[in-house]
Amino acid sequence: MYKHEYLRTLALNTHVWFLFHSMIGTVLITFALTELGFNASTLGLVLSAAGIGAVLGSTLLTRVRKRWGLGAGIAFSRLLYCPAVTHSLFTYNFIPPYYLQWNMS
Repeated sequence: MYKHEYLRTLALNTHVWFLFHSMIGTVLITFALTELGFNASTLGLVLSAAGIGAVLGSTLLTRVRKRWGLGAGIAFSRLLYCPAVTHSLFTYNFIPPYYLQWNMS
């Protein structure tokens, strides 16, 4: 698989995406419970809403694939993922202020 030009690109892209998605998922749960004050029920509701969004996105993939092709659909979904996560992090002040990012000693 890694010797094929297109499959190698897709596999490496998926590896990088999964690495960062796993880190965000882990930190997001801790952040929601400690900083946002979510209880278990609220966190469960938010995560189930994300699951519903994933199912809706999967159903739209059929239409996107017919219109643009599978590769373009995957690339488009990855392009939409990055701004959504970045917006979420900046909206809730998850990223520390500039002076804390460099002086964390």
